[in-house]
Amino acid sequence: MLLKLLLRGCVLTSWLVLAVGCEQAPPPTAPEREIAIPKPVPVLESIFPVQIPGNQASTLRLMGPSNADDGLFEIGDVVLVNGQPVEVAHFSPSELVVELSPLPKGTYWVAVERNGNSTEKRALQVLNSLPEIIAPDFLRVAENNVLEAAIAVNDFDGDPVRVFVKGLPPGARWDEANRTLR
Repeated sequence: MLLKLLLRGCVLTSWLVLAVGCEQAPPPTAPEREIAIPKPVPVLESIFPVQIPGNQASTLRLMGPSNADDGLFEIGDVVLVNGQPVEVAHFSPSELVVELSPLPKGTYWVAVERNGNSTEKRALQVLNSLPEIIAPDFLRVAENNVLEAAIAVNDFDGDPVRVFVKGLPPGARWDEANRTLR
């Protein structure tokens, strides 16, 4: 750095001593910022029950550690059933409760996800559901008249169902192919 000193209109009667120094400016500091350290994935110790009936809404409890500093559930954790999110009905740090819609029979995998990372999966077995028989509760017919009733059967799991009738009175006939009582 070059320093020029210009004095005009002055009478110099003594020596002028100037001390000139230079120092390097400090480097700019980065603005302070808070760094969020992601919390670890919670621990899914168990689910209850491990088997539920098919074709019914069910309550599923997911249990975490009961007394620990790490691994507890937090608000915002997502329950996944076969990779699909399920709404949490009740939350506590050691337990999550979800209400499941009716599911067809099979094995489903349950996990808890936080920040894109998930817990170890636990197996949930959905059992075979019984077929639903849709038939009149009570039939009445006068003597020497024809009685006819259709019987429908639905199976939530899609299993093939055979419908049969035992103990028919004389003259009554069951048509298995058409599921009709005559």
